[in-house]
Amino acid sequence: MNSFIALFYSASPATNGHPEPNIANFILSITLGGIIGNKTYKLMIKNRDKSNL
Repeated sequence: MNSFIALFYSASPATNGHPEPNIANFILSITLGGIIGNKTYKLMIKNRDKSNL
């Protein structure tokens, strides 16, 4: 694995060399998912309020 991929995945003998997500991957996924979900929610509420006028 290159150094960028190694930031988000680890491959150990316990997984037989297959990459598995590490804690940095989990934190990034939760953060980005929260940001995208929050923006989507706000956009939907704004569009709903416009259509009810």
